[in-house]
Amino acid sequence: MNLEQQISKLALDLVKKKHGSAAGEYRSFCEGFPALLRTAGLAQTLAFLRAKGGSPHGDLSSDLQSHFEALQLVPAGRSLLEVVIDPKTETAQYRFFSQVALRIAFWHKRLCQALLEKNS
Repeated sequence: MNLEQQISKLALDLVKKKHGSAAGEYRSFCEGFPALLRTAGLAQTLAFLRAKGGSPHGDLSSDLQSHFEALQLVPAGRSLLEVVIDPKTETAQYRFFSQVALRIAFWHKRLCQALLEKNS
């Protein structure tokens, strides 16, 4: 299974677990999330998600962490933000993580649009 297939499968599993009014908020946030990643960058976006916490910010932060752990890009027990801001993280690795995060954001956006109801 390639990287794209792994991301899409896990995204489907995570999005299917969203229910109720929180699901509508999650969908709305996921629709704009790729743009946030592109404009703010990965490190700043992760810091924003951590600072906001709660739903939907904390939920998406947790989902990103799940993806990176499942892809074995971040060791279990270490947060994605810690890895990204670690001075030992090289620029090429940061760019790769940013591209993976964008792919994750894309899949969450599309699956949310397909599976979750909009907030009215």
